[in-house]
Amino acid sequence: MRPHPGQIDCAANILAFLSGSKLARCVDKPKDTHMTGLFQDRYATRTAPQWIGPQIEDLAHAISQITRELNSTTDNPLVDTEDEHILHGGNFQAAVVTSTMDRTRLCLDELGRMLFAQGTEIINPMLNNSLPADLASDDPSLSFTCKGIDINLASYASELGFLANPVGNHVMSAEMHNQAINSLALISARHTFQALDVLRILSSAYLFVLCQALDLRVLQLEFQKVAEVDVRGLIPEHFNSLPEKSCEALHDAVWTKLMSVWPTTTSLDLSERCSKSSDAVMENVVKYFASSDDPTPDLSQIMCFTKALKTALQSEYDRTRNTMYANHLNITTSYLGKASRRMYTFVRKDLAVRFHRGLIEHPTQPTEGKMSNEEAAQRKTIGGQVSIIYEALKDGRATDTMMVIIEESLKLQEQNKTT
Repeated sequence: MRPHPGQIDCAANILAFLSGSKLARCVDKPKDTHMTGLFQDRYATRTAPQWIGPQIEDLAHAISQITRELNSTTDNPLVDTEDEHILHGGNFQAAVVTSTMDRTRLCLDELGRMLFAQGTEIINPMLNNSLPADLASDDPSLSFTCKGIDINLASYASELGFLANPVGNHVMSAEMHNQAINSLALISARHTFQALDVLRILSSAYLFVLCQALDLRVLQLEFQKVAEVDVRGLIPEHFNSLPEKSCEALHDAVWTKLMSVWPTTTSLDLSERCSKSSDAVMENVVKYFASSDDPTPDLSQIMCFTKALKTALQSEYDRTRNTMYANHLNITTSYLGKASRRMYTFVRKDLAVRFHRGLIEHPTQPTEGKMSNEEAAQRKTIGGQVSIIYEALKDGRATDTMMVIIEESLKLQEQNKTT
């Protein structure tokens, strides 16, 4: 293991942040060695401590250098009153500031690249572990929800990369070569301020994406709970000649197939998702009866079952989704770890950036009775919602929440050391 202090601190904080999470795998519980799907997270998530760690160390060094610089004199000449000497030196040369600011911008760029990678993976239905395309909570054919953010993240990351270029190597000779070298510290500091603002914008969009993804993941889990109950009830209803034990075996076969197909249909509209998933189950039903001693139903019974399954899936998903729209703040937070819960609550409650419902959230769209007049009046574009988060990051409100998260993390780490 690499014992770099920044990496150690980052890994310890991430583990503490996830404490209490019901969504993170292998946290506060034994590792599941039989899980299906991607066994290792992709680099942007899995190697976050190794990526963030060096930036923490560089930024800590930058703070030390700038603090020393701000508490030092830069006058020229310097007057030594004790020995009555006038010292003509070069203490005004602020190369330390230039070097520090150049490295700081590089750190900001590295952090931005990680957020860009994570954000685009969350939006991409091929990489986000069965979340909807573009994180649309309504039908994907109607709403592109985070498509604009996906494009914006690339733009912000590109600008950060441009701003990360060093300033110190662009010095030109001035004052008839008396100033053949100069720090250009003010230019470097100004570009760092600009880079910080770009990272703030990127982080705002990223936070919007994260909160939307958390709500959709919880929606998925809540739906699975009620859908399994429906499947269990439909089997004896449509195959009433089956004994209880056989109903349970058929339920296992149907549910296993359903949960293997459902996550692959996230790019389809709800009606198509339910139709494709219920049709896929038919094969398993036929195979079950072909290999069992139970009375084999006719084809019309099986067709009737899959039709009822489609109807049940569609109505339950729609009902669960509406429940999430109305009560996501309470439902989602019950799944989150300590840090995520605080940040999610800050965005959803304190800033009132709610779970995005899709196309109907656009201020120009008719509500058709799907939301109250008060909710309709509060609608904003996605850019407007991201701007609310940006302002909170800029004016320091979000910093207060982050500091509470860090304090809780450090306290938990201390508790773990003593146990």
